[in-house]
Amino acid sequence: MPLTDLPVSSGYRLIDLEAKARALSGRDARRLLENEGVTDCSDQELAEILRFSGRQPLALKTMAGLLAVHNQGKAKGWTRFQSDVTHIPEGRAAEQHLWQVLAWTDGVLNANQRRVLNTLAWFREPVAGDWLRHLLTPRDAPALNWTGVDKQVPRSTPEELALPDLAMTGPELRRALDSLVRLRLLRREPTKQGNNRYAMHGLIRDHFRRTPAPALDPQAIHLRIYRLYAGVIQPIWRPDGLDGLRPLYEAVHHGARAGLYQEALDEVYFARILRGTGHDGFYSTRKLGAVSADLAAVRNFFTEPWIKPAPELSAAEQAWLLNEAAFRLRALGRFDEALAPMRVGLERRVAQEDWKNAAISASNLSELELTLGQVAAAVSDGARSVEYADQSEDGWFMRLATRTVHADALHQHGERVEARRLFEAAEAIQQDRQPTYPRLYSLQGFQYADLLLGAAERAAWARTFGGQALPVVGAPGEPSGPAPGTPGEWIAACDAVTERASQTLAWVRPQNWILDIALDRLTLARAELYRALLSAKGCHQASPHCPDRFPKETQQTIAEHLDAAVDGLDKAGQVQFPPLGLLTRAWFRALTGDQAEAKADLDEAWDLAKDAPLHQTDILLTRARLFHHQDPTQARTNLARARTLIHKHGYHRRDQELTDAEA
Repeated sequence: MPLTDLPVSSGYRLIDLEAKARALSGRDARRLLENEGVTDCSDQELAEILRFSGRQPLALKTMAGLLAVHNQGKAKGWTRFQSDVTHIPEGRAAEQHLWQVLAWTDGVLNANQRRVLNTLAWFREPVAGDWLRHLLTPRDAPALNWTGVDKQVPRSTPEELALPDLAMTGPELRRALDSLVRLRLLRREPTKQGNNRYAMHGLIRDHFRRTPAPALDPQAIHLRIYRLYAGVIQPIWRPDGLDGLRPLYEAVHHGARAGLYQEALDEVYFARILRGTGHDGFYSTRKLGAVSADLAAVRNFFTEPWIKPAPELSAAEQAWLLNEAAFRLRALGRFDEALAPMRVGLERRVAQEDWKNAAISASNLSELELTLGQVAAAVSDGARSVEYADQSEDGWFMRLATRTVHADALHQHGERVEARRLFEAAEAIQQDRQPTYPRLYSLQGFQYADLLLGAAERAAWARTFGGQALPVVGAPGEPSGPAPGTPGEWIAACDAVTERASQTLAWVRPQNWILDIALDRLTLARAELYRALLSAKGCHQASPHCPDRFPKETQQTIAEHLDAAVDGLDKAGQVQFPPLGLLTRAWFRALTGDQAEAKADLDEAWDLAKDAPLHQTDILLTRARLFHHQDPTQARTNLARARTLIHKHGYHRRDQELTDAEA
């Protein structure tokens, strides 16, 4: 963290103290020294100090703190602090001036100061004084009170929290902290609770990690910090919210570095952060959208990301972690990185004949391949996932989920008839195993609704431009000739999907599943938009942008659903979903006269879809259809690019829409 805590009352502007910050001018350097208490410094001494510090702000500030305390605020004689040996970490030569200055500490810090810094250096956040007391002053540490604490929370004794040897007293710790703040090696940060935390700059932290104090083994420090986070700092077994989970994420980090891979995985990550992996599990991602934090946690269980999980874990757990890593990499848009762990994880599951988890891995791989535009491979691996799920002796939900994954891949490939058959088969499983929830919901329900609205969507696009809705020609895999094509049938499909999504939204809302709620809101917006377009009687001008198409109430309903959907898809933390909401909202905004915001939505969707060719195709099609009247040449270019992508990736779902747009 940048130490920008210089007071502005003196007229001294805040300085960026990062290692890559610009070199200070002589004037700024002198002001920094004076502000830090070095008031006796000649021009020659300043020039020498600037040469030594490289004019690097953090190095100069660290020098100033040491001179102010240990040299009575004078620059004269500063060279006596120089160390004969400076260890510059490999690859860190650009920071050599700071490392040279930090080497001064070898001669000026006492044992207690060094012990505090060596302990603090292993934390990744500002550290409360009470935490340090548990580690360094066990006799003066706050009493551990486990009354009312869930029995599942790990309970450590004071002896298990205290670092070995060289125990300090409470007054010694306070003096050490105060002196380190004066030396500017620490910064004291008041909290809302009225106590203080102590922050250390990342580069200073690196130095004291590399120069451990005697009797302080890094693994022993990690073990104590792990116990501290897992039970004392967070005494709630399953805390709510991201703030509640943060200590548990830290516990995972330190537990793995203490060698407790199994315990950190089972008792912290799996049991407390995810809250299991069943129907109500995956709390951190499903309800909080904390995908990035989860990926960072999973990283702790790998010796080589994202290929080699820690060998201390079982083969089954290693395969599970590979799948978890791949899923989160995909959600964060790191699609190419996700392929390797997903494929390795699938191979391990198949080799273990773990058919349930092989089905999960194959279905996840199919979804990733679809995102990457490998539609044929997605269809193939979707079929494999169904095969593996059917070989499993348990896991009815996987038999359901794999069929919807395969169905969605077939749908994007243009095979609507087979896709619908699989969706219907999945829903039959749903009705049999969860009769109180007789319809597909969550992502599976959204994908089924997407297929059910397909004909209405194409007809609505035709109506957007003022023409009558076009007959929908059968896609590959369907009987030749038009599909059912009367406006009444399309409107009925919209009504049926609205009923579905309204019901499933009522099911998932109490669970606070961010993604599921957002997808249902998007489905409701789409159905309402298509219905409104197909029901419109007039206002078919050459320009599609006619705000009189919808009654005010309808327009407001669609807008509310879309805004909620876009917001929820963003909060869900999975980058493959936001473009879906942005595309529909761009269409709606263009229809209601807000062309600038429509273009902004398409631009944002394009930025998110840089490695997702199916999304890119949809954006090109949408942009061409909405704004062809403004720039016909650009529209033709966009359609040509869309055609190339459709044929390259096998995205035949859009064949007929492309033909309509090119007509």
